[in-house]
Amino acid sequence: LGERDFQSVASARKYAYKNTVRTLTRCDVRKQGNEFKIIIEGDAFLYKMCRGIVGTLTAVGKGKWRADEVPGLLVTKKRSLTGMNAPACGLTLHKVFY
Repeated sequence: LGERDFQSVASARKYAYKNTVRTLTRCDVRKQGNEFKIIIEGDAFLYKMCRGIVGTLTAVGKGKWRADEVPGLLVTKKRSLTGMNAPACGLTLHKVFY
């Protein structure tokens, strides 16, 4: 949570980002039956950033990394070192705040 450079969990665009720093205000993971509900809130998002975060959290859940290692993965700014993008199916934009 907080202000960080999220380049390592975003997908590349045809153009370069001027700034890849974003602020996350919430990232909750809740188990609901056989499924998980992940709530991500922030001031703005990069292209496929939420899918990259969910993919990285999934890799943590599968034991690829410990949760305390994730901030170190973000610092690298290397997309290849974080989890794969979660597929779009099952991910829902619930609400937009202005």
